[in-house]
Amino acid sequence: MNALFIALRFVGYLFLFGLAYYHSHDFHWFGWFVSFAAISWGTWDAWKKPNEERRKMRYGILLECFLISCWTATIHNGILLFAFLSPLARASIHLRLTDRGFVFLYACLVATASWIWMPGTEIIVPLSTFVFVVAYSSVIGSLMNERARSRQLMALSDFEKEQRVRDHERVRLSRRLHDTMGQYWVSVIRMMDAAEAVDGAGKMDCIRQARQAAEQGLQEMRKIVRNGNDGTHTPEQWFAFALSSVKRLKKIANLSIECNYNGINWSKFRHPHEAGELVARTILESISNAIRHGRATKISVSILDKDQEFTMSIKDNGSGFRLTKSNPITQGIGLKSLTEFAETVGGKISIDSGSKKGTQIQLIIFH
Repeated sequence: MNALFIALRFVGYLFLFGLAYYHSHDFHWFGWFVSFAAISWGTWDAWKKPNEERRKMRYGILLECFLISCWTATIHNGILLFAFLSPLARASIHLRLTDRGFVFLYACLVATASWIWMPGTEIIVPLSTFVFVVAYSSVIGSLMNERARSRQLMALSDFEKEQRVRDHERVRLSRRLHDTMGQYWVSVIRMMDAAEAVDGAGKMDCIRQARQAAEQGLQEMRKIVRNGNDGTHTPEQWFAFALSSVKRLKKIANLSIECNYNGINWSKFRHPHEAGELVARTILESISNAIRHGRATKISVSILDKDQEFTMSIKDNGSGFRLTKSNPITQGIGLKSLTEFAETVGGKISIDSGSKKGTQIQLIIFH
């Protein structure tokens, strides 16, 4: 597909160059040089990919517009104004409203200057074409963004559904362990009570039966854990589960997610198992909210484990929300439960956000 777009751009630029050469008949060496630069940069695909950073594409489009204006001024031919259709269409599809507005105004100014400085240059047709291309490409860009957003939300829903299945499995495993092991421990307790009430051979028989029940219970517990354990119980396993989930979510949702950490000494925590679960759940809940509600495209997770405290910061570039005095933390059930959970393990969760400024969630756990 990229090769097809490269070929189409090259043919378009070459067609405009041919028309300009046909009407001008002769180019100065500097005209050939500017023509080569404009065609090469306009055709080059290195900065035109939709998954590239907007800043990179923005600078590439601005340079392309500058080369087109130099090309038009050097060759003195208004036909080359139609070369602006390429950067106008790309800016309207992939960049923000302010960017496409700037490119449109720049193209209109160049067209107006050409109409003033080059007698005979048509201005109505280029301007009308610019307006049509910007309007049409903006609609296409909106549809493409909505489609990408829908795919992202669908991927996130599938991911969250999988997490709920895992949570239900943990609850089922816990209940099964409770129900099964409860029966064995009740048997052991009863046998030990009976052993205290009898003497001689009867006492030893009760002890043997209690031992047998304890061994059977141990085997049954091992069987349940071996068949139903999902590998997220120790703090190391909780954290590994979070990292693997983030890696998979990054792939299926096409996001930029960075995780920076140097290592975590879980033995320093007062409640290491609960802390590991809290860290993992905070990471996944924050990323899920950033995608679903903040429409974030870039998320960073920074972890710093000091001697006195553990600090984790999750920041996104989403739309954010306003914090008020009456409701300092606008949160749903997920963040609310995590805030309560953090207090039980000696920590706290804070949220810093603002309209169109993104959101930063910080988790601090004191050692």
